[in-house]
Amino acid sequence: MRRISVSQVSSVGWSFEQDLAHYASVGVEAVALLRTKVADVGFDAAQRALEASGLRVSGFGTCGFFSLHEPECWSAEIDEASRLVAQAGALGASTVTLVTGSGRGRPYPESQAAFLGILERLLPAAERAGVVLVLEHTGSLRVDLCFIHTLHDALDLAETLGSPQLKICCEINNAWTERFLYEDVAERSHLIGLVQVSDFAEGTVATPERVPLGDGIIPLERILTAFDASVYDGYYEIEQLGPEIERLGYEESLRRSLGFLAK
Repeated sequence: MRRISVSQVSSVGWSFEQDLAHYASVGVEAVALLRTKVADVGFDAAQRALEASGLRVSGFGTCGFFSLHEPECWSAEIDEASRLVAQAGALGASTVTLVTGSGRGRPYPESQAAFLGILERLLPAAERAGVVLVLEHTGSLRVDLCFIHTLHDALDLAETLGSPQLKICCEINNAWTERFLYEDVAERSHLIGLVQVSDFAEGTVATPERVPLGDGIIPLERILTAFDASVYDGYYEIEQLGPEIERLGYEESLRRSLGFLAK
């Protein structure tokens, strides 16, 4: 049976308490926390609300956004990321979603070397907190967030590092057209720590404009079946947002997506 969680971005306009109350009421097992929503309500209040809800915390995000090619910025950025990682662990999160920051047009090997240097200093904080960092590859339009834009390249980096504290977040919205997707799922899913699931309609030109799962053109059933047949045992995190989600309303869009994943 698939382990399902819901990212708080899926009801971005609700309060922290509204999120938890509705997710619990419809039988959601776990929540993926947004650091901005935790900050809005405060750590202590968030912890109390989580305990009262009975929801598990599947993950926490997003942090990182490092100045890869400005080493003078690293110490402060790593300290801030370490603080968020510790907070995530204290809230019971099993994973913390991470993005690299921009490569600023530098050659890929230079950006990777810089990021590996940052990880060397950040991974001990993850180990202390008892969480796994999950690196999210972003669409190529979002070069401001990450220099890694394919699942395949992200998995290569995880193999290069070889740390149990770093796995990859497979963002299906970005990965579904990749040439080696099904081979990577079959052969390297042990390196994947989170699968983010979303869908979008044909003709969409803005990546955050999504639709309920199964209402779009991504071959989700085929991809999820491939994961079901692999060794992957982490959460499938619903991550939906955009004008159509707002039009339908969070309750209806989440109802449809949960129904699709539970098939």
